[in-house]
Amino acid sequence: MAEKKTIVTLNLGSQRVGMARFSCASDGSLTLKAYHLAEIGGDPTSEASRVPQMAVAVNDLVDSVKVAGQRVNFAISGQSVFTRFVKLPPLGSEKVHDIVQFEAQQNVPFPLNEVIWDYQVVNDEGEVEVAIVAIKSDSLNEINDAVAESSLKTNLVDVAHAALINAFRYNYSDVEGCALLVDMGARSTNLIYVEGDKVFSRNIPVGGSNISTNIAREFGIPFARAEERKVKEGFVALGGNYADHPDPEVDAISKISRNTLTRLHSEIVRTTKNMWQRQQAGSEPQMVFLAGGVASMPYIKEFFEEKLGVSVDFFNPLRAVAVDPGVNVDQLSTEAHCVGELIGLGLRGAGKCPMEIDLVPDAVARARDVAKRKPFLMGAIACLVGALGLGIWNFQNKKSLAEKETASLKSELNSLESVNEKIEAANKDLKEAQSVAQPMVDAAEMRSFWLRLMNDLNGRLENDLLWFTVVEPLADKEQVTPQLWQGGDSREPITSNIVAEKTSSAAARNDEKVPKVTHVRVLGLYRDAGNRAGNQVVYDFVTNEIMKSPFFDIEEEYKKDPNNIVTYAEAGVSGYYAYPFELYLKLAEPVNFYQKIK
Repeated sequence: MAEKKTIVTLNLGSQRVGMARFSCASDGSLTLKAYHLAEIGGDPTSEASRVPQMAVAVNDLVDSVKVAGQRVNFAISGQSVFTRFVKLPPLGSEKVHDIVQFEAQQNVPFPLNEVIWDYQVVNDEGEVEVAIVAIKSDSLNEINDAVAESSLKTNLVDVAHAALINAFRYNYSDVEGCALLVDMGARSTNLIYVEGDKVFSRNIPVGGSNISTNIAREFGIPFARAEERKVKEGFVALGGNYADHPDPEVDAISKISRNTLTRLHSEIVRTTKNMWQRQQAGSEPQMVFLAGGVASMPYIKEFFEEKLGVSVDFFNPLRAVAVDPGVNVDQLSTEAHCVGELIGLGLRGAGKCPMEIDLVPDAVARARDVAKRKPFLMGAIACLVGALGLGIWNFQNKKSLAEKETASLKSELNSLESVNEKIEAANKDLKEAQSVAQPMVDAAEMRSFWLRLMNDLNGRLENDLLWFTVVEPLADKEQVTPQLWQGGDSREPITSNIVAEKTSSAAARNDEKVPKVTHVRVLGLYRDAGNRAGNQVVYDFVTNEIMKSPFFDIEEEYKKDPNNIVTYAEAGVSGYYAYPFELYLKLAEPVNFYQKIK
């Protein structure tokens, strides 16, 4: 069978990274050509050192598998992403994306512009169900940069549990009923339920590092030493009447392992009953498959058979995948349950899969955009070159015509210059006429200003708790009209020299600077409302009505000190029906007190 292409896959676990190279035949079948697994040293929960160590491990894998410069499908671990299964009402396929985007905004615990996210329809019978997967953009870009440092070029980014679903569906298509795949990693465990076309997954924060951490705490040793003892001496203690191990420390390690896995068993039971059966209407799992690095612990299969009471087996992702003779089959047989993600990623390059999540990093998105535009850019360049050659030929042809046309236009230009001079003279006369008429236009526009202002004030009096007695214009706190009432400010209005002599008013207005009205003083009376504290009715009126008026601009001054705006007499003096108040209101735009006559 002729090989069609090479597919490179990379699984980035929290403590173990794996890489594989496949050949894909023309019928879509896969052959494993080479693979390698590598451990990342240190505590997998330490994020600060994990990415740099991962970059070193990936670089070593590239040399081992011999895939330098290749395009790669890689998967990130389940605890690095946010996954949510959401049910949608029955709707047309053209509306699914819009509804899912709305659901993503509601469910993803970060703003969508800060994450990379994708979704997959997992059930479209009746109630549509989708799996939404999201990861912080910064985290994904950091991981992608670490992969790119090893000369690999990102083709797509999948999630570990989605890759496992594809591998399980491909290799166990003959399984009937409900199956549970338990993928136990260093930091967490993926629970994957598969029943017919229905799938569901949940990430549990219990993994191999929990066992190592408990061993380190029990014996007072570093995490690295505890991890080493777990791998070399660890096994899962069996329940019932089994004799303890003769070495008390090894026996303690086995019991620590059993206690940690018992916690995982509790989470499996809770997830099965509350999420899979109750929310997803799934059936009780009839068989369980173990995968991941922790599945290598001795007696773990017997532990889950005892706890779950169903058939338990190790997941074999190579049931339907051919293996090249150059691969060490003996080693692969002991690590097969750890390469499921690599198989699932390989299937993504071989054809359509049930789960096709693709979390596109920023760099990959830009590269894809350039690749899409490249054919159009090449075509545009070709067209441009052709057009340029045609343009040169055409230019030479038309050059002589242009010269003749230029000569004709010059003569016409000379005739039009005299017309242009007349137009410019007319424009000058028009501007002079407009300057003369503008004061009259402004005066006409101001005829209704005070009427509109008074109507606005009057319209804001919605009750009989207060009323106005005087509205007086002011120019920078100075009066611009003669005193109309007895008492109060007796300063001479700034326009008294203008209005004093009737016979010389026109001349005076020509000589004097026209005052600008900037403020309005409003005098009035208020009465005690009884249910409000005295003068509070005045403050309420200013806050609720005057500050909403388009004629005034007092908000900033009022917030600094309301008493800069309001002056009042205290209510409560017996024998008075009402009490005086005064408002000092700044106009939104200053206005002329009158229009100057020229």
